[in-house]
Amino acid sequence: MDVFECIHKRRAIKKFLKKPVEKEKLGIILDAARMAPSSGNLQNWRFIIIKDMSLKSQVASACYDQLWLQEAPMLIVVVAELDKVRRFYGIRGETLFAIQNCAVAAQNMMLAATGLGLGSNFVSAFDDEVMSTIFSLPGNAKAQAVIPIGYPDEDPVVPIRYPLETLVYFNAWKRRFEELEHVLREHGEYHRKFIEKTMNKVKETHGKVEKESKGLIEQIKKKIKDIQDKP
Repeated sequence: MDVFECIHKRRAIKKFLKKPVEKEKLGIILDAARMAPSSGNLQNWRFIIIKDMSLKSQVASACYDQLWLQEAPMLIVVVAELDKVRRFYGIRGETLFAIQNCAVAAQNMMLAATGLGLGSNFVSAFDDEVMSTIFSLPGNAKAQAVIPIGYPDEDPVVPIRYPLETLVYFNAWKRRFEELEHVLREHGEYHRKFIEKTMNKVKETHGKVEKESKGLIEQIKKKIKDIQDKP
């Protein structure tokens, strides 16, 4: 799965199968986070892996009772080391850059998870003090996000996105992009290819299911006939 397909297929998953995530896949996800860009290459992020049910329940409660979190096979808490960024960039580094760095790392994790056939979500609404207490975080560390990871047990509809022409300006605020028509044409061509590829997969899967179903029906018919033929 290429990166553009991952971007388009990623969804906010809240229902997960009761199936553990393989260690190899977890390693790939964490390595994707490690490779994220950061201000001054400070890499001020740290990651806490949670599989313990009791801890997951505590985190779910700290996230203002988002109890669905405790059903995920694992949670990854993204923590920012604030002093490292403050030392180089002052208060702006602590209150902005540290958060931005962790957000980029979290996005890398979610895209990697999608590419591996896993589901994820981005949860940033929680009680900071409670989270710090749960994980005994020092004063210079602060939780930034909780990323649940697991095999999805739902297929959410594609969320509505604003069209590009309402989002893109050229050289100045509110100045429309002069070459937007060309960009949209290329953008539309990518979507056409993506949709075509997806539909081919759907047809291929449908064909396999239909073939397997016919085979199963024939087996059942044969068994029934064998039973009926018995004296």
